[in-house]
Amino acid sequence: MKKFLIALMLAIFTTIGTLLLPSIAYAQSSQVPQPTPSTPSTPLNKRYPKPKTSKAVYTRYSINTPEGQKALKSLEAAFKILRDNGCEDPSSWYYQGAIHWVPNFSNFQNQNTVCQKYTQAAFDDPQQKAEVEKLIAAWQHCTHFGGEENPPPHSPLTAEYDLHFLPWHRLYIGYLEKIVRKLSGDQNFAIPYWEYTNPNQTTIATDFVTPSSSLYTNLRRSSLNRVDGKVDSIQQQRIEKDKKTAYKSTTFNNAADPNNSNDFTNLIDRSPHGAMHVYIGGDVGQAYNPVWQGASPSNSGLMRDVFTAGFDPIFWVHHSTIDRYWESWTQATKIKATPQDLPLPQELAPLYTFVDENGNLVKFNSPQEIIDAVYNVDYKYDKLDPDSQTLFKQPLRTITGIRTSPTVTVVGAKKNGDSLNELTKITVPLTKSLEATPALPGASLRSESEPNQPNISAKAPLAGGQYVLDVTVSFSKRPIGNYSVYLNLPHAKTVTEIIGDIDNYYIGAANFFDAHSTDGGTKTFAFDVTNELNAQWSELKKGTVEDFDVYFISDNPSQTNDIKVESLTLRNIA
Repeated sequence: MKKFLIALMLAIFTTIGTLLLPSIAYAQSSQVPQPTPSTPSTPLNKRYPKPKTSKAVYTRYSINTPEGQKALKSLEAAFKILRDNGCEDPSSWYYQGAIHWVPNFSNFQNQNTVCQKYTQAAFDDPQQKAEVEKLIAAWQHCTHFGGEENPPPHSPLTAEYDLHFLPWHRLYIGYLEKIVRKLSGDQNFAIPYWEYTNPNQTTIATDFVTPSSSLYTNLRRSSLNRVDGKVDSIQQQRIEKDKKTAYKSTTFNNAADPNNSNDFTNLIDRSPHGAMHVYIGGDVGQAYNPVWQGASPSNSGLMRDVFTAGFDPIFWVHHSTIDRYWESWTQATKIKATPQDLPLPQELAPLYTFVDENGNLVKFNSPQEIIDAVYNVDYKYDKLDPDSQTLFKQPLRTITGIRTSPTVTVVGAKKNGDSLNELTKITVPLTKSLEATPALPGASLRSESEPNQPNISAKAPLAGGQYVLDVTVSFSKRPIGNYSVYLNLPHAKTVTEIIGDIDNYYIGAANFFDAHSTDGGTKTFAFDVTNELNAQWSELKKGTVEDFDVYFISDNPSQTNDIKVESLTLRNIA
């Protein structure tokens, strides 16, 4: 009997231990992501980790806090090492910047002083070609550009690329963050953010403008790239409004229609993301650019061009800021991307290859692995953006929800062909005159100087629904820069007054940071102008409107672009 009881107890303990082992294994893997091989034969240093936990270990702070200032010092310490390391080392300035994008090696026939291995001569050399191909496979992965620049394994651009903008960049800067943590010795390091949409936080951090700092480059907008340099007031107001517009969106992206411009991904990508890339980079003329091994072909600072943006250390802080906006929107809306939102065709999958702090390749092979990774990060933000919490509680005006059976009426349209210059004005005729609704009896006239005009109520609305202005442009070569777009309904203000009235006249950015083709093409921007139309309408002194003006104002007047406005269409969606 005693032997039987002992045997029974051993069997029970064995069973309990077997049941507990998976839980113990999971608890261990939830602390440090463990590699998951894609095939049993995959070498250990190429196995692909799949994050298992959402526990935040690190905190990303504003650069205006003591913690954020400390993080910048750690970033500076790490970049001293990154800049010293050779370009073939994943823990180097050149390698990490090139993961985002880098000019084609054919631009460097025999000499590349910052990466001698990355030249046409090295590629043509049978003894070096394999090493160059290895670099090519690891670089040029940004979702904003196609793979036409270098030979295979790069693939031509597909519509799915832009859908991955936010997840890809979250993972990209996340792995750089781990490298900085190791190189700097700061075990609590997390990339700080710069809240440049806040009028009280527009000053650039001193670390970026001190010539002796590893975070410095002279290839930025000159008015910003100096001690106490600030984002100018008009730019700050524009990107703040653009950010708030994005927060009102109720979809992450639109895989069924990647060109739809009213989902969160597209809106935040256009501005503040693209607009601030262009603004920070600026026009630097013929200044020497080490990435191009000469002046930039477009006179662009590093940040203004996809080819070179990742080589400016401020890139990482900029993208931490954009990532914070995404996290703020996610927490406010409770909307997360699904695997269906992130299609991963065979030609796109190689883009999700990164390198961790130990030199191990990290690859994500499916939409589900990407989802698991981006929503289970090891960091949090000290504060989410309060604008996201406030705006989402307001009545939403988004194109989301009208895709099933909307009633769309073309209110105004014009085929154009005008080229965009420093300031371009295009008048668009309405298909039917808009007429104001008479005010209630006893309401005062809007203008005593025009007693014969109809009695218009200051709150008399336009026809219900959403108003969307579609602007289609064409270009013969890849454009550079950003155009601020304004809509003027009443013809009652000067251009100067219109530009200064961001709330009622500015409708968004026509940004070309993500223009893909080097051979030209077309691009359509969709602007939700409902608020602006209603605000201007309420101020009308006339009872009838037969057309409206659209202004395009270049943020870089010295930049010459061959961009033509092909058409403008104002739609009412009810």
